[in-house]
Amino acid sequence: MENSFVLTTIQTNMAQPWQIVDGKPTAPVVLIKQGVWCGSEGCILHPAESLKNSVKEWEGKPVTLGHPQIGTNYVSVNASEEIFENYVIGKVRNPYFANKALRAYIHIEKNDTALWQLLQNTKEVSVGVITEDIPSCGSYNGKAYTKIAQFYKPDHLAVLPYERGACSFEDGAGIRVNTSKMEIYREAVKCFIRQRIPNFYSQELHREEVLLPIELQAIRPNRNSSDEVLLPAEFLRKEGGKE
Repeated sequence: MENSFVLTTIQTNMAQPWQIVDGKPTAPVVLIKQGVWCGSEGCILHPAESLKNSVKEWEGKPVTLGHPQIGTNYVSVNASEEIFENYVIGKVRNPYFANKALRAYIHIEKNDTALWQLLQNTKEVSVGVITEDIPSCGSYNGKAYTKIAQFYKPDHLAVLPYERGACSFEDGAGIRVNTSKMEIYREAVKCFIRQRIPNFYSQELHREEVLLPIELQAIRPNRNSSDEVLLPAEFLRKEGGKE
């Protein structure tokens, strides 16, 4: 197994607006859903069972304003006392699993009027977790992956107070600090192609001028879900792959 420190951003899709409970801002949140999410360690399948098994681990974990950083590097919220004090604004409470998603409530404990005003427009969160992954190529709901997450050690839940956070797929920061969107995508596609067409890379068909346009077409930058990675199904049909 491989160990990864993963940053993965998803929309919160809050069922209710922020409420004041015991004098503190509180909101329901979806931490992460079953599916393929392209994060700092590439495109990883997060199975429902693995998410469900991590529920208890999330109770009381720090909620941060953005992902903790030292310079340009993303780090654990426990990297130092200074990091903890500067980033932590609350805690994760009452985590549970429902409808193939890990869910919980955010409790903001830092008393700051400016922070509260900022949070009222928050639409996005991002999990920071250490995972144990199994290398495996495949697809789930038409999305390619190169690893399967098995075990989670939660570090923090970052609140991103913007419609599209600093760690979004399209922006290329946080989720993908040193790797471009195209590089992540091509890694997943090539892994999948090797599995479906074993002799593909021994043929002339994998030339850059052939494969790159296919990948560019498959990315479809105007789609709604910014971290969706689509397989080149039309290409696989033509080259002998199976749907």
